[in-house]
Amino acid sequence: MDLVNFTIEEHTENLKRLGIKEYSELVGTYVFYSQPAYGKHKITGYDDISGEYELCIGSNKFKSNPFRILMLPKPTIEDVINYIQYDAEIAILAERMMHEDGSHLTKREYGLVLLEILCDELREKFLDK
Repeated sequence: MDLVNFTIEEHTENLKRLGIKEYSELVGTYVFYSQPAYGKHKITGYDDISGEYELCIGSNKFKSNPFRILMLPKPTIEDVINYIQYDAEIAILAERMMHEDGSHLTKREYGLVLLEILCDELREKFLDK
């Protein structure tokens, strides 16, 4: 797709709408393609020549112009709290439940392990680029 049919002003407005300075900044992020009902798509590449993104959802890959991309809404603190309360799967490996010598963790150490795992899960869920 040749994006020369768009004016500089249209590109400038689109970059502002996306909250970026150049289109290649979104490579590696998740976005909506055209509308949220189509699900989250990962931008896996940007072609400077054609001006198109390469999008991926599951094993399906396709190209799209940047004007069809919608940013995901930023999660609110309420979204994060609800995720922690109802959806987080804090899976602890058995070896993390004890010290290497077989002695038990203190309550504080156990709490720190839980927080570390929860923080990793929150980063993955809410900060995925």
